[in-house]
Amino acid sequence: KHEACPAGRLRRRARNGQRDGGNEPSLHESKPVQHVAGDRLPIGLLAGLRRSTARRGGLLRLALLVELPCEEARDGEEDDAEEDERLRYIHGGLMKTPEISVLQAQKEITLFAERIQRMYGMTRDLLELTTKENAKDEFGKLYERIEKYEGISDNMEIEIARYLEQVSDAHLSDDTKAKIRQMMRQISEIESIGDACFNLARTMNRKQTSGKNFTERQYEDLRAMMQLSDDALTQMNRVMKGRREDFNIDETMRIEDEINTKRNSLKAENIQAVNDHQYDYAVGTMYTDLVNECEKLGDYVVNVVEARLGV
Repeated sequence: KHEACPAGRLRRRARNGQRDGGNEPSLHESKPVQHVAGDRLPIGLLAGLRRSTARRGGLLRLALLVELPCEEARDGEEDDAEEDERLRYIHGGLMKTPEISVLQAQKEITLFAERIQRMYGMTRDLLELTTKENAKDEFGKLYERIEKYEGISDNMEIEIARYLEQVSDAHLSDDTKAKIRQMMRQISEIESIGDACFNLARTMNRKQTSGKNFTERQYEDLRAMMQLSDDALTQMNRVMKGRREDFNIDETMRIEDEINTKRNSLKAENIQAVNDHQYDYAVGTMYTDLVNECEKLGDYVVNVVEARLGV
């Protein structure tokens, strides 16, 4: 059945990295733009992209999805993941003017931010699975899905950055150059949120492998901490979707202050609980790792909002 399905073969080849020539493709084919001396943005902006897509023994690539008739059945989660692998606004290359290209790129970044919050929601679901017995298979599948989204996040950062680099080759106004610098910062920080999500998942996986359990009080506090981080992401996406003139940094900073206060409180309580032998040091370490990662995620959210607002 699989051999008779061209689309299925292409999808599998794309996921496994088995493409002819071995070259990693871009998700958009763009026409070369003539370089105008003196107007190009510093290449350091692109060089500042810190992370490589080559991780965990293989290259997590965005799948090349070919829309061909196929009877291959896929479940809803796979459909969602494939949809999230696609660039929606910049896949067709540069627009007629740099200003329109920048507008399309900002739409893509907004979509990127929405997908990252979806990924964070998966980590919250993963935490709940750690409380259930006989959920090993379900936990493993969701963990793999989060890992896949982390790869998608890496690739989206690189693809959007490539697009912006191509836009910067054109003759740009100072205002457009500033917007591109801000957008470069946005995608870097959004990708960092994806890293934080995967770090949360890895810590939960480490806990599951160890066979140790959190207390009910620890679970309650972790849920509260993760809710605050989700509130920060929700506010971030409001800012990303709206007009910059309609927002300021105040609400984001209010939530950030709550996250920091909660982090400090939980770390102090954890030290006391370990000293009182309520649970062992290993459990306390995994617990504080999750708390600290939520706080780091909140810092990345602040950076995204600042970049969006030009603060």
